[in-house]
Amino acid sequence: MACEWLAQQPDNITREFAEATMAKRFAIAELWPGAMTWASGVENVESRIQSLKLIFNRSWDGTVLRPEVLEAAEAAGLGEAARAFRPN
Repeated sequence: MACEWLAQQPDNITREFAEATMAKRFAIAELWPGAMTWASGVENVESRIQSLKLIFNRSWDGTVLRPEVLEAAEAAGLGEAARAFRPN
């Protein structure tokens, strides 16, 4: 599976881009735990923030993030970012 292959690749700019892309793809499919797991692996702060914005915008219900997204964010160590999110 592509996820397993990517997880075994060395840390570099290509992997960073691929991890951010995986986070976005999982979010599009509303697979929140996977989206958060991939986003948490993105070392580049700007890339991680962009990924999280996409994930959080997709899961914003008009007033708050959906509970399953908050739960996935907490599990991935991104709870603070999730709680602080407000759409632009």
